Amino acid sequence: MKEFFNASQKLEESVTSFECRLEAILEQAFECGHLPRSAKNELMCERLWSGLHSEALKSSTRHKLDSSQQYDQLLKDIRQVERELKLAYPPKTRAHSNVQIQPPDMQKQLKDLELKFNSVVSGIQSNVDQRFADIMKKLDYLSVQPSFSQSPQVQQSLYHPFPTSQQNNQQPNNVRWRGNGYRGRGGIRYPKV
Repeated sequence: MKEFFNASQKLEESVTSFECRLEAILEQAFECGHLPRSAKNELMCERLWSGLHSEALKSSTRHKLDSSQQYDQLLKDIRQVERELKLAYPPKTRAHSNVQIQPPDMQKQLKDLELKFNSVVSGIQSNVDQRFADIMKKLDYLSVQPSFSQSPQVQQSLYHPFPTSQQNNQQPNNVRWRGNGYRGRGGIRYPKV
């Protein structure tokens, strides 16, 4: 019961939603036997009107509360006035909401962005065209060079897979075969046997 008498309309809640919430709370009180069902009309009228958060809505419907004998009629009248007030006074935008750009400014910004986009695309296109021309020149140069009758010699590997003693002496120090004593960089090196 305390929940019913303390209930009030939330800021963004419509009258219909508030009324449904009140009825659900009151129905629980009826099922538990706290109130007789005959008191529903009077309780809902009083709580619905006094729980409204909008002072404009309250002042516009005060006479309806006094003159109306039925809860359904009061609810219908309050909903009608709520609809009229929403049309007359649309909700204000909050200070922290996004700033909306006026259409002329938006058109100007759109044209600026389009110009920037076109200049970037033309720069990319000219760069691609230049690279393509360079590649074509290189291909023409390679196709014009005379071909050799002999097949080109394959450069032999500098290091033989199994070095001979002669090749061992020719290799630089940093490329010698790493044997069992190799422990990685900075590790202990054992002499080869």
